[in-house]
Amino acid sequence: MASASSSATVRRAELVRKTGKEVRLVSRNQVGFKYPELINALKLLSAQNIVIDGEIAALDQNGKASFQLLQGYGRGKQGPPLIYYAFDLLEI
Repeated sequence: MASASSSATVRRAELVRKTGKEVRLVSRNQVGFKYPELINALKLLSAQNIVIDGEIAALDQNGKASFQLLQGYGRGKQGPPLIYYAFDLLEI
């Protein structure tokens, strides 16, 4: 996870809600998303109950955020690398 920011047009806004071992990624309009690699990484956080505000970005071969790759995530055999940019810790 990182705290950097770039163009908002290539990211999807997400809240992370972790309760015990359950982790959910929820958009600001309450739509749930499944990004297994991010969820598994977030499960490793030592805090048991947290809410984090941030954004998800899919990275292209040069490490740049790509809206097209994020939109197509899960359609191919191997998805692009994803990163979660954490902005605010809303609850702990």
